[in-house]
Amino acid sequence: MSEHPGPLRSGRPRIVYVAKRAPSPSGVALYAEPFSQILRQIGDVEWVAVPGDPHRSQTLRSAIAGCVSGFRTGRRKPTLVHLELSGRALFEFWFGLGLRLSGRSVPYALTLHDPPSVVGASMLFGVLDRRGLRRIGMWLSRVVGARLERGLLGGAIRVFALTRAGAEAVSAERGIAAVALAHPVEFSSPSPDRTVFLPGYLSDQVAAAEVVEALPRSGGWRVVVGASSENVRDAVQRAAEGTDLTIELLGFVDEATLLAVYRRSAVVVRLVTGPYANPLATSSPLCWALGAGAAVITNDPRAGASELAAEGVVMQTDAVGDAVTTLVTDRAACDQLRQRAAAYAHARMSVDEVKAAYVAALPAGLLG
Repeated sequence: MSEHPGPLRSGRPRIVYVAKRAPSPSGVALYAEPFSQILRQIGDVEWVAVPGDPHRSQTLRSAIAGCVSGFRTGRRKPTLVHLELSGRALFEFWFGLGLRLSGRSVPYALTLHDPPSVVGASMLFGVLDRRGLRRIGMWLSRVVGARLERGLLGGAIRVFALTRAGAEAVSAERGIAAVALAHPVEFSSPSPDRTVFLPGYLSDQVAAAEVVEALPRSGGWRVVVGASSENVRDAVQRAAEGTDLTIELLGFVDEATLLAVYRRSAVVVRLVTGPYANPLATSSPLCWALGAGAAVITNDPRAGASELAAEGVVMQTDAVGDAVTTLVTDRAACDQLRQRAAAYAHARMSVDEVKAAYVAALPAGLLG
């Protein structure tokens, strides 16, 4: 399924974008929307919408469909193809292989969302991901899949990662020169009220309760809890007993609703629980929070959070409760953090800024 750009404008590059679209449980879908705006500024874009349902995207049928779609796209010779590759994104991965099989030498670029991994187990299709067959799928991925990954990476005109650490790891471990690209965000006029948002998925009931207990017992604060386990929901409600805190259990919601919650939150607390399968990845919730103008606290130790913390725009700490108390009781400290975060986001994460970095990384003359 594709979204075609309509009549092509004279002289404009023809770009094919292969990425998940909302609604999707993958954060890549929310990343892809502002990134598609970048591509639309560069040329006429055809968006190949890939399966959002992870169960569907990991089927052999989906991989075959991706390969066929990539082959057909290659025969049409667009100016550029860009693929967003993340864990078990088999349609996208096999699309790239089909593109290479077309024999038309179409330039393509990749963004690895889980560096230095490409897609994880590239041949662990759903039919093999079951008892008795999983070892076969993993063996094929390690032997055959690894060769396919090397070929796909080696043929790309540019490989991107969303953290500096991720780009360095790809360059060192894969032998491919990778470039760190900022996570683009869509800005909106924030209207923060006395809301503290804990985006999901939440499984650490102790840390979630600690956030609630750190808030003033009175004053009309609201705690919005994203998708979470039942234990977390119970712990948060118990911690709010005897206070005038309002607890809103958001659960799983569509992307538009999620972004609206970010916009009305004065403070966003991103809680994560180890082990961390991908320590080099970016943290999309932190980026969306910065774009919404929120003050951000996190215990996330991964590269995306650490790099933002080093810039002074995110509070990265294991003492989450103390940090929450500081921001909700010290208005000046909260406003100062929000202002620094907004300035950083506009300077590094706007569509225009990321576009400039992206175009500069591509081969000269590719886009005309």
